[in-house]
Amino acid sequence: RPSEPCPLDSGGVAGGDLHGIVDALPYLRDLGITVLHLTPIGVGRSAHRYDTVDPRVVDPALGGEAALQKLLDAAHAVGIRVLLDITLTHVHRDFPAFADVRRRGPDSPYWSWLYGMRFPFLEGPDPGYVHYQKKQWYEPLLRTDHPDVVAHLVGVFEHWARAGADGFRVDAAAGLPLGLVRRLRMALRGIDPRAVVYGE
Repeated sequence: RPSEPCPLDSGGVAGGDLHGIVDALPYLRDLGITVLHLTPIGVGRSAHRYDTVDPRVVDPALGGEAALQKLLDAAHAVGIRVLLDITLTHVHRDFPAFADVRRRGPDSPYWSWLYGMRFPFLEGPDPGYVHYQKKQWYEPLLRTDHPDVVAHLVGVFEHWARAGADGFRVDAAAGLPLGLVRRLRMALRGIDPRAVVYGE
């Protein structure tokens, strides 16, 4: 559960898991499907998982890393590519770097990862940092032009590309610096020249 209230999180579960997709692959193949696009699979605080806490760990509710590997292997065996959806612009307040900032304030090495910092933080529409959309105060915005943030984000994409993902949808791509998008593309093509990268 989140350490802070999450107004958009009903606490319920939506959808199935990665094992269910594996079971459906023969049907999808017979339909002529050649690509699957999965919404975020990392650990988040809501059913949609766009509120990232750990983008490099497959949510256990989806079956964890073993389930993803099983899906990738089975999909590739029948000629289906698998694309992942990654959020770059914002995270949940429980994201480890921001959790450190919440504990240590300006003394945190991650203080400069975020915009408009005013400590101590509050809850609600004016929490002391810039956040995603008007009501989502529990999702601070990352400084996607900061070198350490860029390295972190590129590392997330590289992690999943090495795990076997065939490409990515970049969430909220219009809000990203062009230099970051180019770095992502170059890093992915260095791992898999056929990697697909497209933006929202």
